[in-house]
Amino acid sequence: MKKAKLNILLLACVLALSCATHEPVNPARRDLESAAVCCDRYEKFDYQPLKFGDTQSFTIDTRSPAFNFDGGKSYFKAFHLPVQGRSYFIVVNSYFTDKDNLSRSPYIFRPVVMLLDAQYRVTRRIDQGVVKPIESGNSMNHTSLEIEISVNPRAADERFMVVYTTSALLSQVTELRVYKYSYGRIEEDYPVQNAPIGRLQIQLTSWRE
Repeated sequence: MKKAKLNILLLACVLALSCATHEPVNPARRDLESAAVCCDRYEKFDYQPLKFGDTQSFTIDTRSPAFNFDGGKSYFKAFHLPVQGRSYFIVVNSYFTDKDNLSRSPYIFRPVVMLLDAQYRVTRRIDQGVVKPIESGNSMNHTSLEIEISVNPRAADERFMVVYTTSALLSQVTELRVYKYSYGRIEEDYPVQNAPIGRLQIQLTSWRE
């Protein structure tokens, strides 16, 4: 009986160790929980100016400011939109990140885009992304989530934009469409954990294909 109990205990320890070894670890989530918030109102954000036609790459990480949004605490990046007399598109891409020193598993930042008017009142929140597969090669680092937003100056006085994520999204995984090479090129779903950090790109353009 003692031997049986010992075997069960050893088996439980092995299983626990196996789970701990393969369980994705993301210290950035713990850092976010303890991070101090930058401020208490949207108007106190540090808004980086965006120029029409520009493409900017940026990183949201543990050095980014944090704020208690309606959907939970998140690191964020804030932008000041240019004044335009015509409609245009805002395109936000969030890129798949392979294993790094912050995590033993791949991850992606699942963005929410919030637009504000000149009085810092919320006009829209957009969190529906379109998964874009990489075009060639077997590297998945070009796979991204894309959010495309149409801005009509006549419809809303939208002057500011904030990119962040939510607690609900952090509890989910994202199914990315990637190309893998196995007996030819095969398109398949690849589950990736959502993280509070990531690599992103933003573009302001007058047209989309």
